[in-house]
Amino acid sequence: MLIEDRKADLMRKISINGKDLFCDMIHEIYSPVIDGWSTIEVVLKESADAPDLLRFMTKQTFPEDEDYFVGQIGKNRANIRFEKDCAFRIYKVKGEGTK
Repeated sequence: MLIEDRKADLMRKISINGKDLFCDMIHEIYSPVIDGWSTIEVVLKESADAPDLLRFMTKQTFPEDEDYFVGQIGKNRANIRFEKDCAFRIYKVKGEGTK
């Protein structure tokens, strides 16, 4: 879901600007619609895992409105609203029984 530069930053555990992260995610969720017939409603039904991840991450920044960014799917990146400054650093957590 992230452009290559941001993927590299995550692997090096460098913080990613919140707006960049959410813009990448919104764009990736909406991008697979290439047939010209799909609506935003169809996108949300057919790619349920991605909007769920977007909601989960949004809740960390906007706990009062986890659909804050899901509602912006389909908008041009330049028009995505982002009213808070935040950064994300994502770590892989080892599961139980792994070393």
